[in-house]
Amino acid sequence: MTRLEHVKLFMDTLEFPEEAKADLLKVREDFVKTDYYKEFEAFYKEYEADYQNYNNHQNRMRLEEIAEESSFLEEQLYMIYFMELSQHLMKLYEENGISLDVYWDSMSDLKVKLMECKKVYDIWGTFVGGWFIGFFRLDRFKLGRLEYEIVGCEIEDYKKHGIELKSKDPVINIHIPSGEPFTFDIRLDSYKKAYEFYKEYRKGDLLPLVCSSWLLYPTNKEFYPENSNIIDFADDFEIFASGDQDEFHDSWRVFGKPNETPFDELPETTSLMRAYKKHLANKGKVGYGKGIIIFDGENVLTKGK
Repeated sequence: MTRLEHVKLFMDTLEFPEEAKADLLKVREDFVKTDYYKEFEAFYKEYEADYQNYNNHQNRMRLEEIAEESSFLEEQLYMIYFMELSQHLMKLYEENGISLDVYWDSMSDLKVKLMECKKVYDIWGTFVGGWFIGFFRLDRFKLGRLEYEIVGCEIEDYKKHGIELKSKDPVINIHIPSGEPFTFDIRLDSYKKAYEFYKEYRKGDLLPLVCSSWLLYPTNKEFYPENSNIIDFADDFEIFASGDQDEFHDSWRVFGKPNETPFDELPETTSLMRAYKKHLANKGKVGYGKGIIIFDGENVLTKGK
């Protein structure tokens, strides 16, 4: 399969909007005709030779230089770059005995970022080029609704629910992509998938899951809409650390607008937007929380703790 055929398969399988497909294919057609594309081909060969030590940072810096030197948008070059890189990733999944269902679920994150980029900047592409490498090094996987990767435990000495953890012990970190329903049953299905996928990281029959996110900020409970799935998600965790932030760096996630958008221009089309806008207008605090879930394969033992 050629790279072009793979890109078409990729966009069709993940159901990219027709406008996005046409736009990205035209950009790629024009880009392939330039000498810059030879540099992309060199990037791909590096990745194929050693995916675990692939120098994504250096090549991303060069990609951004190419965007500055040419008429191509950085956001679109990033999307093309990762879609083409994903062809070899599919082979890596097969070689490592990982289901292609997990491959497509994991790669759906590119569509999530595509839709975010269109909403925030009106560009079919992605503005978070530094985010994806975890998927391409086989470090991060989407299992159902949530994404997971192995990290070192940040808790010094944890002894609860029949489990003992020390600082830097391997635990499974959760990421929350946007754009899908977020009910407890849907999350529970994802936790169960992670329980099976990461069975070698269980402590006995228990799997420790952690998360660091603005969604876990304890003060959120004071102003979020009633019956919020986000608050219910936070309730899955035992919060072990939190902190305030001077700026709301995740504003774009709530409002779908660049962070520098003037306050008066922020939309109020959802209950969460309205809640945040009122909270910010009242000089309310924003921040982050860090939490842990202990999961036994069926039950969230930390829920409500």
